[in-house]
Amino acid sequence: MLITMNIEYFETLLGRVRNQHGYIDASPSEVNKIHSAFEKAHDIRKFEIGLYWQRSAYLWGFISVLTAVCAYCFTKLLDPISYNQKAIIAFISLVTSLVGVVFSDMWVKLSSSSKYWQENWEYHINILEDYISGNLHKIHFHNNSKPYKRYSIHDIFNTIIRRVSVIWWFTSIISFFTFINSIAQGKITERIIKTTEMSQELFLAAYILLLAAIFVALALFYMSKEKQLKIKDKKEIVDDSSLTFTCDDFTCTKDMEQ
Repeated sequence: MLITMNIEYFETLLGRVRNQHGYIDASPSEVNKIHSAFEKAHDIRKFEIGLYWQRSAYLWGFISVLTAVCAYCFTKLLDPISYNQKAIIAFISLVTSLVGVVFSDMWVKLSSSSKYWQENWEYHINILEDYISGNLHKIHFHNNSKPYKRYSIHDIFNTIIRRVSVIWWFTSIISFFTFINSIAQGKITERIIKTTEMSQELFLAAYILLLAAIFVALALFYMSKEKQLKIKDKKEIVDDSSLTFTCDDFTCTKDMEQ
């Protein structure tokens, strides 16, 4: 089999160099290597996708537990209890919210890591399939009567996670203020009301508006950090300047006593 495309890749894969004509004349054993590499790339890609959803399920379950704990704490804060009890419950809610922020950030990084390895094996498939199954993996059908939109599930999922992170930051701010106010035996709110000369109803309305403004600010901050939902073009071209590959070099040596 003559290999005339992506020569550098196949030189690295097969561990040989091109001939004087600039291509590789693969032997039967090397053709078997290419077939084996193609099958393994498919298998590892499916493994990476499955592993990503397993990890996401674990993290989602843990965040669900944190959400239940935080909701229970906020429910107890509405009960007529002492300021000392409110301080303890608000502290638990604060810690729970901060743990939720950390796990949400870990989830985004985990998702990006899984996406990297998934795309890595897809690049292998795109190169190897030219000599195995043709351009099957690169051909996509679409309905001409509808706009062509190929959304990225990875980017959509990361958007959801970042929205969850905004909520965790929001609850942590509320918990922190409630914790400080409870330690001060409610004197912070009393002093604000007395200084501004507003009624409790007006203070509550202003407090809600302030929290809403903080929530919007956090949401805008996270939206500015993330990209828009990725809509791929009909033809995605990856040239040599935007994509390179490396090969890890492993050596095993053993000192021999003479």
